[in-house]
Amino acid sequence: MKSVNDKLIFYFLTKWGSEYIISAFNKERDSEELLKKLSETMSLIDKNTSVLNDTIVKSYHYIQTIEQVSAQTTTVVERIAEGVGEEAVSTEQIVEMTNNATKTIEQTKKLSGETKKYSDDMKAAVIKTPMASI
Repeated sequence: MKSVNDKLIFYFLTKWGSEYIISAFNKERDSEELLKKLSETMSLIDKNTSVLNDTIVKSYHYIQTIEQVSAQTTTVVERIAEGVGEEAVSTEQIVEMTNNATKTIEQTKKLSGETKKYSDDMKAAVIKTPMASI
């Protein structure tokens, strides 16, 4: 009986061992496929990371350029504002000088009118007065 039991045990050990070896072989094949896919994925990640890094560097340079242009624009706007302020002061001075000139012209016109009146009065007085009495 021992021999039948030994044979039966040997049979099951062989059968289970064979199934275990086949299962291990299948798992190894699956592992190799997964490793290949993982390697491809890692390669793609490396490539995309490189592209992303290049894009970030370019974006940084674009931001620096925008910052420089913004600073230059600010400087130009400040200079324009300064020029407008100077023009306003100059215009104010011109208006003031024009107002002064207008006042001077009005005074001159008034004085001229008074002078004409005195001249007309003197002329009338001279005409009324005979020359002999002078």
